[in-house]
Amino acid sequence: MLKAAAALSFLAAAALAGCASRGPESVSSSGATAPSGARIVTQAIPYRPGTGVVQSVSRAPDTREPLSVLAIRMDDGYMQYIDTASNVPVGSRVQLTPDHKIMIR
Repeated sequence: MLKAAAALSFLAAAALAGCASRGPESVSSSGATAPSGARIVTQAIPYRPGTGVVQSVSRAPDTREPLSVLAIRMDDGYMQYIDTASNVPVGSRVQLTPDHKIMIR
């Protein structure tokens, strides 16, 4: 009985090891992964100073410090997504300054 249990646990471990991934094949400087031969292109989104209203607040993914992502609808209709450690409630009217500061108005 003991031999059967040992053999069964060995088979279960082998089956689980077969499900494990090999890991990333290539890694960019930003930490993103892609299959071999694939090219990773980063998208630069311009920061636009101005005034707007916070539409939503969510937690930033995969950050080492607690950051929030503010979805801000600017007065001209443009949507900006800003990462911040500040607590800015939904519905707040904000001004984004040219030096990358958020001011609640």
